[in-house]
Amino acid sequence: MNILEKQRLTTMEALPLVLEQSEGQVSEMWRFIKSSGVYALASVVTPFISLLLAPFLTHILSTTDYGILTLLNTIIGLVAGVTQLGMGAAFFRAYNYDYTTQSEKRCVISTMTVLLFLSSLLTIIGTVSAAPFLASHLLQHASQSRLIIIAAGVICVQNLAVPSFAWLRAESRALFYSLLSIGNMLTMLLANIVLVGFLHQGIAGSLLATGVGYSCVVLFTLSMIIFRVGIRVRLDIAHNLLGFGMPLIISVVSYWILQLSDRYLLSRLSSLAETARYGVAYTLGTVISVVIMGPFTLAWPKTMFSIARSKNAAHIFQMVFRWFGLFLLLSAFSLSSLGILLLHWFFPVTYSSAAFVIPIVSVSIVFYGIYHFFMIGANIQRKTWMNSVFTTLAAVANLLLNLCLIPRYGAMGAALSTLIAYIVLALSAYIVNQKIYPIAFEMGRFVLALLPGVALYLGSSLLVRRQGIYLTVGIDSLSVMLYALILLVVGLFPAKAQHASYKASRDVALSKYQPVDMSADEVFQQQTLLVGRQIVMHIRGSVRSDMRVLREATALVQAGCTVTIVDIEGVRTCPAHEVRMGIHIEHLFPIQSMWPLLRTPFKVRLLLYSVYRLLTIRADAYHAHDISALPACYIAARLRQKALIFDAHELPMSNMSPHWRRFSWIFKGLLTHILPRCAGVITVSPPIGQALCALYHAPEITLVRNFPTYQEVTRSDRLRQRLGLGPEARIVLYQGNIQADRSLEMLVMAAPFLKPDTVIVLLGWADEATRQQLDDLIAREEMQEHVKILPAVPYEELLQWTASADIGLVLFSPDYSLSIRWCLPNKLFEYLMAGLPVLASSLDAVEAMLRDYEVGQIVPSLSPAEIGVAIEAMLADRTTLERMRANALSAARRDLCWEQEQWQVVRLYQSILCCPLSSSSLS
Repeated sequence: MNILEKQRLTTMEALPLVLEQSEGQVSEMWRFIKSSGVYALASVVTPFISLLLAPFLTHILSTTDYGILTLLNTIIGLVAGVTQLGMGAAFFRAYNYDYTTQSEKRCVISTMTVLLFLSSLLTIIGTVSAAPFLASHLLQHASQSRLIIIAAGVICVQNLAVPSFAWLRAESRALFYSLLSIGNMLTMLLANIVLVGFLHQGIAGSLLATGVGYSCVVLFTLSMIIFRVGIRVRLDIAHNLLGFGMPLIISVVSYWILQLSDRYLLSRLSSLAETARYGVAYTLGTVISVVIMGPFTLAWPKTMFSIARSKNAAHIFQMVFRWFGLFLLLSAFSLSSLGILLLHWFFPVTYSSAAFVIPIVSVSIVFYGIYHFFMIGANIQRKTWMNSVFTTLAAVANLLLNLCLIPRYGAMGAALSTLIAYIVLALSAYIVNQKIYPIAFEMGRFVLALLPGVALYLGSSLLVRRQGIYLTVGIDSLSVMLYALILLVVGLFPAKAQHASYKASRDVALSKYQPVDMSADEVFQQQTLLVGRQIVMHIRGSVRSDMRVLREATALVQAGCTVTIVDIEGVRTCPAHEVRMGIHIEHLFPIQSMWPLLRTPFKVRLLLYSVYRLLTIRADAYHAHDISALPACYIAARLRQKALIFDAHELPMSNMSPHWRRFSWIFKGLLTHILPRCAGVITVSPPIGQALCALYHAPEITLVRNFPTYQEVTRSDRLRQRLGLGPEARIVLYQGNIQADRSLEMLVMAAPFLKPDTVIVLLGWADEATRQQLDDLIAREEMQEHVKILPAVPYEELLQWTASADIGLVLFSPDYSLSIRWCLPNKLFEYLMAGLPVLASSLDAVEAMLRDYEVGQIVPSLSPAEIGVAIEAMLADRTTLERMRANALSAARRDLCWEQEQWQVVRLYQSILCCPLSSSSLS
């Protein structure tokens, strides 16, 4: 069994938890955004065409005529919703769930079409018979019965278009759905221009234009549906459709009362002119509904149920609600300002008096948007009947408020009634759903974001009064940017409790990791394949101290490549460009800020400047060292159409700070998008490679471990001489960075369990805070003679210092993070090259390496007593210690050296930039 297989067996049990959590936060969120974006194509074009049409009609029609048209469109919406018999929703259940074979599905389409045709036919017959009565009652004049009949025809073609749109959505034909919707709107626009503008047909012309748009859809699609499925009715399917759809009519009526009844009541309790002004302002206020809520409601149900299956669904819902709610508020603010400008610029001056309606209606739609989130519990718990209850409650509130407020306040009363009704809708859903499916929606944060927007909007509205167009646009733009900044601060403000990150990963097989021996001819062949290739590496830190980056770059230079490293250098005294070991190094010097609010803009500036520098260097491939360098390299690679290689020095995002952890779903989504598009992915250990494949769908992984360049090291007494120790002293060495995630405090606490002649040495660069904590702990435990801390030594001398110890330590806590648990640290291979047996904690990849090469032992736990006992047991068994030392030297000379591992990097680049090697050369 090789190393990979053993690592897989070790890590398989840890993986299922992350599958649920990471996929819940990443893939579902990404799929939701993509799905919304496709449907947004039609939803963005539709309001744009409506905005073009509205000023056209208001300039041609009188306010009274436009009021009549608004009222008729309101009535059409109600009657069409009722006469469609809930077929839209019923079709999805029958087509996608109840009936599975293609013949049954064709019968579902045919049966629905026939039912809608019969319903529409009865509607036309009834409307024609009662046209004078309806005209007298609704339009206050029996001579307008012609308009009622035309409206009935519009309802008929709208109903017959339902099968086409429903079938396209059920088959996930999002593009065709969008194109058909856009074609319908364009046809309606052109027909309005001809019938109303040129032929002067007035209200009747606008209604006929709507009918022409839907008629084209029916003629284009219904004929194809009839040709494919025929005309046949199955009574069982009809019963199924009607049984599911008819109860939904109550919801349709409730929604009509909630959303459209105010225009009817305005026409009855005020005037048709007031109805016209209110209708125009309401349309401008509800742009947010069509542009944002339209795509959202189409994509949200599927996404919601997918998220609900993940283990930390409540947290995902909380985060989605937070940012979507803030986005809705910003959209309402900006679109309200834009709507008022459009009202003043493109509509007759008589409509400007209703400008106050626009922001009120926009905020109403915001509450309608968050209502969808508050209904998560009802949908998951299969209590969808609550939707009808809440809608009916809000509709009754809206109706009563309209009856009370419209007679006194007119359009303002109608707008306030709408706002209060939507607040009632959202609040009732929130209260009830919190009892059946509790989610911490952070309502305090939402209200905190809403109130500054209201104050800022009122203030900017006062400032722009009697101002010129340019000053008005400038004030509105500044207000939007200021509110966006406020929302960003509110969104990033830390929550009361941070969500725990995952502690496991998934399993995907990796192969072809072991280095192979090659003849001199094969080495020459591999070296000549990459001659002249330009490689640009990027690291978000100083390359001077990163031996892994320098070793990989050196290997490629020796293979004939020209390598340039773009790094971020904090020492401004070094030159902007230097050449080291044949490697060109370009240093970028970041601007630092003492102010937290300015740090993010500076980081964005540094990212953009990094992209610019990468693009100015000729490259055949971009090599991103770690996740921090990946965005800049990805942008440069996409712009230049070059290969991208990602080098993961650790598991991405496993050591995120609490501040950034809340955005982990964004970063995971980006990784899931970027990694499959990489030409190659490199990492440091098999378990991390497995996780990259499983979590982010990375392509085949290339394992490049942190082996040092081989050198023969003789035993020395450098540490004993430096510390003034006698030859009898036994030295237990930790070398590397002295920082918080290394569990070094356990070594100090283990010192009392060691014999008097055993000394623990910590050798390396020390984080100031960690060094102070260790010094305090050593003093408190009175272990100054048993624990020594030494500064870092030059890397060229490191192994000479290492060889003067007796045991090397890799005692990290596996529970600190997955990167720690699955690491293969540099120090491990440095110990082995210096001939030191290793005592390690239970780290998956390290444990497998020690076991396979028989070069060390594993301590059962990190309790101080067990560490002390394990150290003394290793030191006491001199025979085993010498055998481990011989094994370590042999493994380092034969396998665990950079001379062998460097070919993994070279071969990866050959497979990407050159023709693949023949099987003989790879053997």
